Amino acid sequence: MPQAIDSIQHPLPTSAHEEGLRFLTEDPFRLLVDAVTDYAVFMLDPDGIVSTWNVGAERIMGYRTKEIVGRHHSLFYPPEAVASGLPKHMLAIAMAEGKHMDEGWRARKDGSLFWASVVVTPLYANDGTLLGFGKVTRDLTERYGAARAVASAYTQLHSMLECTSDCVVTIGRDWTLLYGNHRALETLPDFAVGRNYWECFPAALGTPSEAILRAAMENHTVANYERFHEPYGTWFKVRLYPTEAGLSAFFTDITEEKRLQEQIALEQVMREKRIEALSHMAGGLAHEISNPLAIIHARASDLKALAETASLLPVEQVAKASDSIVQTADRAIRILRGLRGFGREAGNDPKEWASIHAIVDQCLELQQARFERHNIALCVELHPELPLVLCRETQIGQILTNLLSNAFDAIDHSGATERWVTLTAERQRDTVAINVTDSGPGVDDQFRPYLMEPFFTTKSKGLGMGVGLSLSRAIAQGHGGCLSLCQENEHTCFRLILPIEPTAPGAESGVSERSNLSP
Repeated sequence: MPQAIDSIQHPLPTSAHEEGLRFLTEDPFRLLVDAVTDYAVFMLDPDGIVSTWNVGAERIMGYRTKEIVGRHHSLFYPPEAVASGLPKHMLAIAMAEGKHMDEGWRARKDGSLFWASVVVTPLYANDGTLLGFGKVTRDLTERYGAARAVASAYTQLHSMLECTSDCVVTIGRDWTLLYGNHRALETLPDFAVGRNYWECFPAALGTPSEAILRAAMENHTVANYERFHEPYGTWFKVRLYPTEAGLSAFFTDITEEKRLQEQIALEQVMREKRIEALSHMAGGLAHEISNPLAIIHARASDLKALAETASLLPVEQVAKASDSIVQTADRAIRILRGLRGFGREAGNDPKEWASIHAIVDQCLELQQARFERHNIALCVELHPELPLVLCRETQIGQILTNLLSNAFDAIDHSGATERWVTLTAERQRDTVAINVTDSGPGVDDQFRPYLMEPFFTTKSKGLGMGVGLSLSRAIAQGHGGCLSLCQENEHTCFRLILPIEPTAPGAESGVSERSNLSP
């Protein structure tokens, strides 16, 4: 019968047999371990003494086999780690958990440090006896340095994003908000990481900015646009940059820049408006200036004739002619001064105490002849005792000139049978109220809400650009006052309110200086 396998007797191995077995079971493994040069692979006895050493360990640690075998593995740790008991602690954890992995600084033979990845595994005999520990160490200094550099760059980038005045937002491809810097959280109350972009900013739906955003996301392209975000009353310049996650959006607040641009544009329009007003008044102004010059010429001729014919000049006639020359010259000077003030920039002038009477008189010098030539009655009723107001006199004059010009146009171009304009001024508690009312056809109710908006006009084409009232309102607000269309008046009535400073000359008594001209 065939003999059982377990009962087959093998001859005792000869020395040659043992050598072959050792070659097959030990030398190939030894060759394999020594061939690994990127890893330090070695064994420790139960007490942590190095018992084997490979080529990779020699390359990484710097010790030759004969230098390190028989020495404790704490040589591979910095002094502070040895003082804390880390070498012994790692072996204890490996025994307790079956394996221990760690990263940290390790020491070479020359004392230099490197960043290492270490795996310690306990080795047991079949009967459970601890034979020692297998230890694999890898030099990760380069990778650690690169990771630190990336982390440092990320930290710097994060710091920059948190310190920038821009709102920085990262949007995922599914339109989920992935990140927002401190400025975004502060400026955009509806912003929240994890929410859908369109849920946070529904006002953007259906606008050109939605199309730009979706195209940038779909095509993975850079895009720029400007948008007024009405819920926040803010102008943003938006720059979109593609990322692996989706889009990064930078929102720059350009509200102040837009305000300055608008101010510059309005100042340009104001200049054009003044030129337009001057062109309307040109005929009347020529008449106003030519009359005084004619009087001056006539009186000077009279004096010349007297000087040539009379041996003794009559004092009374000379005085009368001289007074007439002085008065009419003063009138011409006032007209020219008014023209010069009306035509120049006044936005940077300092505010000074000014008389409403004097401002009105100067406006009348420029406007009265125009009204007379077109048979429009101009009635001025100013309270005799008005306190001085702190203002830019030229700008307040520009408001009144604009209101009078609008009233003139409302009557002259409508064919109204009643042809009159009134200008009144009175004190109302801590303000001065100036009203300009005309007998024109009035303002339709549907236009009243938009009358002060820039470039809105009810005039026929070519008769105005629709900026005079908006500019006048801006000037009034810049003086702490307001300009409005009175609702309770059956005629068109604009009211300019200017505040009275408590320290204004005549504020307590209500007295202001009167000019030489009577309105």
